[in-house]
Amino acid sequence: MLVDGYVDLGTLNILAKKQKGIKVDLYTFKNTKLTKGDIDKFNAQYPDLTLNYMNIFHDRFIILDKKEGYLIGASLKDAGKKCFGVTKLQDSDTIKGILERLKK
Repeated sequence: MLVDGYVDLGTLNILAKKQKGIKVDLYTFKNTKLTKGDIDKFNAQYPDLTLNYMNIFHDRFIILDKKEGYLIGASLKDAGKKCFGVTKLQDSDTIKGILERLKK
């Protein structure tokens, strides 16, 4: 799961490197630069990406298997442009809280 309000085609280029069979739930703002056509084209080559809209988080998160979480200091689309931090979330209640807020 990726929570990032500022995704674009650069994000999809990074997600294209995921292992085959890995499902990605992407949560972003409604005013994303990605179109339905972008998602459809991505899924034709690298299934399975689901696009969801949210407006409750400014920060970016990666959550793996609903158990392991990371707070990311910049959008994935900007990886490699400048230094940014990645912090492992140590508290399972924090991860559960993020997941619960995304369900609403």
